[in-house]
Amino acid sequence: MAHCFSMICLGIVLLLGCTLKHSAARTRASQQMPAGQVASTGTLLASDCPVTQPIEAEPPKDPNADRFGYRLWYVNADRTIWVRSFPWQAGRGEKVIWIRPRGTQLKVSGRR
Repeated sequence: MAHCFSMICLGIVLLLGCTLKHSAARTRASQQMPAGQVASTGTLLASDCPVTQPIEAEPPKDPNADRFGYRLWYVNADRTIWVRSFPWQAGRGEKVIWIRPRGTQLKVSGRR
């Protein structure tokens, strides 16, 4: 009976060790890969996809549009894509303004 208990404990320790090793390797690999490749490695951790915080700023002026104003915006790192930040209300069919460089194709994808 004691031998069986020892074998079960050893099995649990080995499984935990393999799981932790695999998790650490996946985390290191995801930190070294470009964002587009991270998704193909398996399940992402919450830390792999940090939540973008809006900033209070005004987008660049567009000669073909009115000014957008100094408000809360989600902005990418090189400040070429701006998305208006405001609270949503269910059932209102709300739209969100996206500002991007002329001629660029914007592809937005996600999964819940």
